[in-house]
Amino acid sequence: SEKDARALAVAAALADISGDDLHLVRVFEHPTTTRSARAGALGVTDAARELRENARRDIANVVDHLEVDTRRRVTWDLLEAVDVAGALTQHAVERDVRFVVMGTRAASAAGRTLRGSVADRVMRESPRPVVLVPPGADFMRGKRVRIGRVLVPLDGSELAAKSVDYLLALPHANELEYVLLEVVAPGAERPKEEAEQRLATAANRVRTRGARAVETGV
Repeated sequence: SEKDARALAVAAALADISGDDLHLVRVFEHPTTTRSARAGALGVTDAARELRENARRDIANVVDHLEVDTRRRVTWDLLEAVDVAGALTQHAVERDVRFVVMGTRAASAAGRTLRGSVADRVMRESPRPVVLVPPGADFMRGKRVRIGRVLVPLDGSELAAKSVDYLLALPHANELEYVLLEVVAPGAERPKEEAEQRLATAANRVRTRGARAVETGV
């Protein structure tokens, strides 16, 4: 779908920073191995197999183009599962991936309630970091993207600080510019001062790890 192209652009850019290969996965929601005899008689099984083969050809074509564009090794898998989010999360663990990158459609609240959101579930349940690429980033579609500047929201918690550690562990992390940001309630002077102190400490740690540029803001 149209969201795939922007997700691929961001995934390729992250691969440049991390030095990793790319692995594409598509979950086919119409399993061909569990159809009943009646479904086979009605032609449902044959139709599902045809859809699966079309999906296989589509992803193979994407892989061919992506290998040429990124000059990286690109592998792929086509899974069959009714639970798409669960299959993606499990596959990410089995492949021991560094990032899971997904394009989103930014469904409405009503749409998420009625149909659920695969991206939302993967983001909440995945034990691997998840990067979501929303419709607002559609300008990246079909382009060779370079990530050079990252915004890191912090709140003083240990969990938020882990995002900085994760970025700094990437092989080319010192080539990035970092913007460390904390949001406090308006007019709360002491919390603002405390936030500035926390950010200054975090910024010093990032600089000592070799980052080329670090900015802070409250």
